[in-house]
Amino acid sequence: MNKEIKYKIRQNNYVGLLFFALVLAASLYIIKHETESFKELEPGQKNIISVEKEAQEILEESDQIKRMRQYLNLGDPNTFKVYQSMYINNDTVAVDDLNVENLLYMAYKYIMKTADVTNYLSYITCEQANSISLDTEIIQCGGSKVNASYYTVNSYITKDLLKSVVRKIYNININEFTNFYTSNDNLCYFVNDEYLCVSKTSNNGQKNIYADTQFVKAIKYDQKIEIIEKYKYVIDGIYYKGFLSDEIGEEQYISTFLKINGEYYWAETKPYQEY
Repeated sequence: MNKEIKYKIRQNNYVGLLFFALVLAASLYIIKHETESFKELEPGQKNIISVEKEAQEILEESDQIKRMRQYLNLGDPNTFKVYQSMYINNDTVAVDDLNVENLLYMAYKYIMKTADVTNYLSYITCEQANSISLDTEIIQCGGSKVNASYYTVNSYITKDLLKSVVRKIYNININEFTNFYTSNDNLCYFVNDEYLCVSKTSNNGQKNIYADTQFVKAIKYDQKIEIIEKYKYVIDGIYYKGFLSDEIGEEQYISTFLKINGEYYWAETKPYQEY
């Protein structure tokens, strides 16, 4: 009788262990399968898929895109190539390439494109001329070369305004300031902790030179917008592919704007080939 009871207990334990083993094996299979499925979508990959799904092609130029295109500097034949344009053929210009002088210049060009400064222009005073050592040039200030009306001061441009525009376009806070050229001859001088932007009249004749862009399309992602434009640099009616380029024709460029805390900031511009 005792032997029979012991035999039955052993049988029950065997069945229970077998059932537990089957449950455990099934659980491990499910966990392993779920883990392998998750590994197929690493965070970076999931982001790429998410971006691809959310990409939206925009063929109509919105007001937002127009404002963002104003951040871009087309190129000006009267200033220096080193910080003159974002449309350089066969090259990429990125925000990390810009130093303080570049940033200030780009901000200045944006201001001059978007603001009416007519009421902020005046002829230079001798006090202003003395602060930047131009008094020796001006007859009214004791100099012997030109009249005061030869120099114009733009009082609209200030340190705080330039700083705020750099922050608006590039998401960069600048705390150091320097003189910067606005053309081959004209400068914004940083004196007495403020900017004095001076332009002088020139009677020198110039070729008919300008740059122009045409909106092609934009691609909007979750965290960025890419704007594609057709660019031409025109010298006496001849089109060139990039700023100060010698390649004749037009070129397409793509500019990337990254979304940070709900605002878009310029990141880079480069030639674009649609494959």
